[in-house]
Amino acid sequence: MGNVVEHSLITDERLLSRLVVYKKAIVELQEPRSISKELADNLLTCRPNRRSMKLEQIFNTVLDRYPDGVTIKDIDVLFNPAYKVDVL
Repeated sequence: MGNVVEHSLITDERLLSRLVVYKKAIVELQEPRSISKELADNLLTCRPNRRSMKLEQIFNTVLDRYPDGVTIKDIDVLFNPAYKVDVL
């Protein structure tokens, strides 16, 4: 479940507080999330000639599924030359 970490802001033993750190939750927040498959799956639902126009909307929809501050990885789908999008 986690580790109990004793931390005292003041040296008085009566004010000793305990902090439970949930390591699993911290690791999940820091672990980069791959969005390549989700992007590709959503883009496949569009007609090929509409994918360039829908790319930004789909990208934002995928990002909205993740919490704020998440690190994303595997964005190579965005660089597909067929979409004619300047990612940078």
